[in-house]
Amino acid sequence: MLDQRILERGSQGEEVKEIQQILLNMGYDLGEGGVDGTFGPETEAAVKNFQGDINLQYPEATVIMDGKVDSQTWFFLKKSRS
Repeated sequence: MLDQRILERGSQGEEVKEIQQILLNMGYDLGEGGVDGTFGPETEAAVKNFQGDINLQYPEATVIMDGKVDSQTWFFLKKSRS
């Protein structure tokens, strides 16, 4: 589980796979790589789209649309999963 570490382009591993799977399940496009555990440009774009959608759904949240998964973005990813 993500604690204080920020996942961004270049990150790899199981946490990235988990994020990718959540995004894919929600209908976000991850490109040809899909759920591969590598945080590339397609995952970054999907995260930015997700962050934008969160800002529309929860305007008080003011999530920064930077394509990085920080604790705030991770909170909303987990919330969307349940």
